[in-house]
Amino acid sequence: MEHSFDIEHAKKYGLEEAILIGNMRHWITKNKANRKHVYDGRVWTYNSHKAFVEIYPYWNEHKIRRILDSLVEQEVLVKGNYNKMSYDRTTWYAFKDESMFLQNSQIELADLPNGSDEIARPIPVINTIINTVNKHINISFSEFWDLYDKKVGSRSKLEKKWNSLTNEQREISMKHIPKYKTSQPDKKFRKNPETYLNNESFYDEIIMEQPRYNQQIDTKNVKIKGL
Repeated sequence: MEHSFDIEHAKKYGLEEAILIGNMRHWITKNKANRKHVYDGRVWTYNSHKAFVEIYPYWNEHKIRRILDSLVEQEVLVKGNYNKMSYDRTTWYAFKDESMFLQNSQIELADLPNGSDEIARPIPVINTIINTVNKHINISFSEFWDLYDKKVGSRSKLEKKWNSLTNEQREISMKHIPKYKTSQPDKKFRKNPETYLNNESFYDEIIMEQPRYNQQIDTKNVKIKGL
């Protein structure tokens, strides 16, 4: 698999952003050719962060999110939600100005029989949760469960969430937890495991509370200048 990018896009928006722009050009051009996912005057594509990691294994979900946010902030992309199911949180993306990115796009459409992109369509988040679970779990859920040491919530549900993380995310979490526990030694103030995993709190910065010193002043021996 080869990943390419437009040099001018890299100079203007950043190298990593240029790579994702190439991905968006590919899918939006196909959707435009097939007259699919046209809403509110724009052609859209959709994908989950997990699915992007499958395409770009040298990035993690946190990195993907940062790059996409950067493209939105730089007004390259706009976000939308055109999911049929209310519980589906898959994010949709379109170019804010299609004319800037699709005008010279040369996309091979031969792999779309009868104008259908059924073979190559983006992966929605509800399917990605099932399909992108790592075949090899480098760190077992039991290790996380024991280390986090706040055993509340559905263990089976939490284990499924743990196993859906990437190997890198599990490693980051196991390094983060001891520092987090040090900053929150009382477990009742610690996030519940479900919140910790769902919010990807293992990426959060650890802020240690500064110790407070009780200073007592001996008023008997204080000498006031001038008296």
